[in-house]
Amino acid sequence: ENCNLWSAPLAADAGGFNAGERPGENAVDTKTKPDGEPCKLVIRNCYMHGWNQPSQIDNAAALNIKENVAAEIVNCVFDNNEIAFRLRGPSSRGGAQVTIKDCAIYRTKVGVRGEDKIENLKINGLGFGDGVESRIKFHNGEVGQGYGNSGEHDAPAMELLLKNGFAK
Repeated sequence: ENCNLWSAPLAADAGGFNAGERPGENAVDTKTKPDGEPCKLVIRNCYMHGWNQPSQIDNAAALNIKENVAAEIVNCVFDNNEIAFRLRGPSSRGGAQVTIKDCAIYRTKVGVRGEDKIENLKINGLGFGDGVESRIKFHNGEVGQGYGNSGEHDAPAMELLLKNGFAK
């Protein structure tokens, strides 16, 4: 809650990476046990930016939400990412159940990328600002049951959200 998470070029060589490289893969990447109740994750009032660099993985994302997790992402701002939300559906390790509420995305290749027929994806009040190439995209064009998207809109200037937060 109330975090600024980013990836940026290293100022000096570190951890096997060279100065100028950006080793960050994801701000958050969930990995859970497949059995039992879904793990709960709430991310609120955060600013996630810079996850757009060539890296050691394909599809770098600010949030890579997968496996047996129930995630709620509320009042967050995403900027300058390859993918803001990378969300995976059912697999041998379970599938993410994700609720996105009152977030905004700017300067990003893909806003929301749903994979593996993600189920129970709920999006409410998602705003898109300048520079978003693809708002919502489902891998292979398929989405699972329980999908809902309401209140999608053009986002206000990012600087206003970062300064004042989301209006209630």
